[in-house]
Amino acid sequence: MKRLFYFVLGIMVFCLPVSCFAYTKTETVFSNLKSTGEVKDTSVSIQLSQIAEGDIIDYSYLTNIKNTNGKEKFSIESEKITWKSTGKDIYYKGIMNDQLPVSVNAKYYLNGEEKTIKQMKKKKGHVEIHLHFENHKYDTETSLYVPFVVSVGTTLSTENQSNFSISNGKVIENGNRAFLVGVSAPGLYHNLGIDDFKNLDDIVISYDTKKFSLQDIYIVSTPKLLEEVDLSKLNQVASLNESLQSLQSGMDQIEEGSSSLREGMTYYTSQMGVFRDALKQAEEGASQLDDGAALLNSTLEPYYQMIIHYGNVLKNEATEDDINAVDPFFLEKYQKLQNILQENQELLVVAEEKVREFSDMYHANSLDQFSDTDALMDYYFEQGLDTREILKLAVCKEVYEENIKVMEYLEHNNYDVIQGFITLINDIEGKATELYGGTSQISEGLKTLHSGLSLIYEKSALLENGAVQLADGTNQLSAGISKINQEGIQKISEYGNKGVELANKIKQMQTLSKNYLGFSSYNIDRTIFVSKLSK
Repeated sequence: MKRLFYFVLGIMVFCLPVSCFAYTKTETVFSNLKSTGEVKDTSVSIQLSQIAEGDIIDYSYLTNIKNTNGKEKFSIESEKITWKSTGKDIYYKGIMNDQLPVSVNAKYYLNGEEKTIKQMKKKKGHVEIHLHFENHKYDTETSLYVPFVVSVGTTLSTENQSNFSISNGKVIENGNRAFLVGVSAPGLYHNLGIDDFKNLDDIVISYDTKKFSLQDIYIVSTPKLLEEVDLSKLNQVASLNESLQSLQSGMDQIEEGSSSLREGMTYYTSQMGVFRDALKQAEEGASQLDDGAALLNSTLEPYYQMIIHYGNVLKNEATEDDINAVDPFFLEKYQKLQNILQENQELLVVAEEKVREFSDMYHANSLDQFSDTDALMDYYFEQGLDTREILKLAVCKEVYEENIKVMEYLEHNNYDVIQGFITLINDIEGKATELYGGTSQISEGLKTLHSGLSLIYEKSALLENGAVQLADGTNQLSAGISKINQEGIQKISEYGNKGVELANKIKQMQTLSKNYLGFSSYNIDRTIFVSKLSK
């Protein structure tokens, strides 16, 4: 049991901040709990280290203070303690009656019925122990809980017990003993709203027993685990979100343009009847119609040339004449799209660098054989590998595989955008060529005077049907772009906003962790809470 306890304690204590009081102060809060979780008594052990000789000023809310490991003299004035230091670490302890920042409510069940420990003694059946943790450190300014991480550990004999399990944890059986370790983070689901964290306020221990027995349950907690974690990578979330918002803005403009195109085609289709009437009148005035056809052809030619200019720009084949011919507003929007594609390419380069950075370690250790980081850590833990090395391998696996996914997404995204535009451009140029060629043929045909005009009038019905089909196509295009925008781009943009919100909350949680200055005073650098839930 001692080995298990110190193992859990070692996992949780890994950050040691620098004190502003010219020495480092560590407190360990020991609490004895009733079987239900109520606090029986609480004592606090303090260590002052990295101190000089002479008078040392300290502060504490403790009562009944005693020097536990030396002969240094001290005097107390209210909450101020003056120590006569010899330059060695000072150890002292005292009593604290304040509420613990994290409390536990323990309930015991035998075969599904709630019982007391006394009622369950030496009974047979299925046992469940429900531990509910409540975080009492709520910051009203940020509406977040201080991020406490709680580890629970106990050991059970396998002589009369079997089928052990613990939620959010691990069971290790070693001969005639089973070691159970679980982790809780009360308030984390409230802070981040992530569904996977819903059950982190509770730990459930269960097993089958022939003759009920239970060892003491140890609970170790600290608010300092987030204090020195490097969160600089979260800044990339904000950068990515800015890119997504630019993409959203561009897509909104494309949707607006497709809607205008649809309205224009609807109007154009509605005017085809007028066009046919005009052809009928042309039969009665061949010369006027001939002049009108020539005018129509000359009018369409610059528009056709304009389409070619725009197409060359979109296909990155633009000459100086093409650039001068297109609308500067269009060039600005097109450049924004190019910038988005370039940003995607830059993100792709970053992802490729990360893959190269971790590739050797990843393949040298065959990390692809593990389904997830938990499986990896379990395996190397059983192999006795150093905890830091295990964490390095876990980080390597997660970063390598996540960046592989990012590379695949970005490459696919850029390819789809570019190919989509090329296809659309080719289609538009093809239709424009057909239309321009058709008007040229009409102009030449009208020179056959009345007989040719009669034939054109007969065939104009086909042109009207084609306009209807083209109008239907623009309707479908507009609807498709709207669907992509509403069901795709807008949702991606929303996820980007949520990512920024989540990153900001994590940074605020880290600040709350750093600003937690102790249980027994306001100048603590490191705090460990150790509670024993009596059997």
